[in-house]
Amino acid sequence: MTPNETETRPDGAGAATHGARYLAFLETIHHLRPRLHRYCARMTGSVLDGEDVVQEALFDAYRKLDSFEEGRPLAPWLFRIAHNRSVDFLRRKGVLEEAEAEAASPDWVAPVDPPGPALGRAVEYAPANTSHLLHLYVERFNQRDWDGLRELISADARLLVADRFDGDLIDSPYFSNYERSKTLWRVAAGEVDGEPAIIMLRREGDGWTPRSAVRLHVTGDRITRIVDYGHCPWVLRMAKDVTVG
Repeated sequence: MTPNETETRPDGAGAATHGARYLAFLETIHHLRPRLHRYCARMTGSVLDGEDVVQEALFDAYRKLDSFEEGRPLAPWLFRIAHNRSVDFLRRKGVLEEAEAEAASPDWVAPVDPPGPALGRAVEYAPANTSHLLHLYVERFNQRDWDGLRELISADARLLVADRFDGDLIDSPYFSNYERSKTLWRVAAGEVDGEPAIIMLRREGDGWTPRSAVRLHVTGDRITRIVDYGHCPWVLRMAKDVTVG
């Protein structure tokens, strides 16, 4: 074996190992994703908060993938991370007692029927002006008034398109994509399990069918964050009640 071979083989082996772990990670997520969401939704008490927590958990898992012991099953590890991120969420919302009780549960919990009650929802909306902004958002979206829609949004607003994009709204083609879309979309003010949301409706036959939800976060008189769940169809399927205004 030459010195060059000695120096380069570990790197090549490391790259191959990372590649294998990454492929296994993607395959596991593909099959596990809706179950992770169901688990986090049960812990947080909200199908929308549950999806946000899953996003955090998957990002956390990806960052730690190189340190994951090869040969171990990924599913229990992912559920443990999701569990911990759910507890963190509940602590941030001040639900300390319930969060501590959940934290005392086993690291690996069967995802079919995770234990614990559905805890109280924490809604991140400003009650005084959110309804007004939500209805303005609906009105301008349906009129295809994209410039007017952008006027409702702060210059530094963040955008999360679940499973697709997380960054500054200004750096994304978010509204341009809707503007160019050949699919017929309308939006309506509504609720998902009692939480205010934008309901995305797609034209199907002679009617409009709810397909996904968008969550608006408001500070003062501006929308400061948009969370679009369009690529996560299980969110609406998991909801007990979807109301379209």
